[in-house]
Amino acid sequence: MKSALVFIYNSFNDPLFKGNLFQHLLKESKNSRFKFIIISFEQPDYQLSVAERERIKKELLGLNIYWYPLKWHSGRLILLKKLYDGIIALLLVLKLHFRFKPKVIISLGTIAGSFAYILKKVLALKHFAYQHEPHSEFMLDFGIWKKSSISYRLLNYFERKTAKSAEIISTGTDFMLHRLKRESVTGEVYKLPSCANDKIFIIDHNKRLEVRHSLGLSKEHNVFIYVGKFGGIYYKEEIFEVIGELNRLINDFFIIILSPNERSWIEEMLVNENVTQYYVSKVPYEKVYEYLNASDMGISAIPGFPSQKYRSPIKVGEYLLCGLPYITNKGVSEDDIIAKKFKAGVVLNEFSKNQVNEQIDSIKSLCNRNINLRKIGLNYRGISVYKSVTDNVFSKL
Repeated sequence: MKSALVFIYNSFNDPLFKGNLFQHLLKESKNSRFKFIIISFEQPDYQLSVAERERIKKELLGLNIYWYPLKWHSGRLILLKKLYDGIIALLLVLKLHFRFKPKVIISLGTIAGSFAYILKKVLALKHFAYQHEPHSEFMLDFGIWKKSSISYRLLNYFERKTAKSAEIISTGTDFMLHRLKRESVTGEVYKLPSCANDKIFIIDHNKRLEVRHSLGLSKEHNVFIYVGKFGGIYYKEEIFEVIGELNRLINDFFIIILSPNERSWIEEMLVNENVTQYYVSKVPYEKVYEYLNASDMGISAIPGFPSQKYRSPIKVGEYLLCGLPYITNKGVSEDDIIAKKFKAGVVLNEFSKNQVNEQIDSIKSLCNRNINLRKIGLNYRGISVYKSVTDNVFSKL
């Protein structure tokens, strides 16, 4: 059995990993071809108790998966803290390399991919760059970094180096697939979007009734749901402006928000928009589908900057698998294309009250859970549909 390092610059319970790459690792672990060694960076938003960590580690060992969590650092003196993270990770990798003698490294995203590129050179590893996207361009478009900043220049440099050196690259959209081919990368390139687990994200009428009953909702309530973070590379205040306008224009409006952000802040923002009927919580990945089933329409809130067509967010796939139409923004991944082609969602030009007013009739007409949307979700982002791709990738590794 081969050993493969899995390097992620995310928390283990972050949906960007838990609901994404980890699902492929779980499926592959049943083939007994690989022993996976996961290195994660644990953030406060997804903090686990010591007992929870030990329980997860024990469960993973039964699947030939070893997990080594490190502490994630951010805030002031960010470059120094990232350098510290890198040094600690390097020391751990050298220790694990001596024990497991891995031949492969798998990275999630281009920040982790940059570190994997260095390890590939140092330890002569074969590199699978999973979900390769131009993250440096994301940070530039969102105004988080400037083009002259060291952070942007470093990540942009390593993104290009990673693309040129990785033996296998997967990316989430046709836009990025074509871009990589234009750039004449030498490795094998696959389209492998952020896939939702279609065995977990299912249509469950009983859960719909159960959750709606627990929240005190009647059949007349129009329930919208937002799953995810606020700020950073997502909208922030604009999301609440849209929710506030939906609340004003739609009778019996109710909003469910499942987010790692601080609950008191979210509730304060809702109250500022005169939204009084809501439920705000942070729930485990495995329970998200219950609240999707209780809802009538999902919200995906990413600004449509030029770089966002290369992005592969997972939420729309999860919404569709649970039969939910969705609101999205123009120019984000292929979500707007799917929305228009299959009448699966409403596309806004921006997240604003004016856009909600212009599109309110379309929103009202689609605001109803539709089991036929699941088939669209399966073809678009269902993990079962992409199983042949992941089998092929792991066989090449």
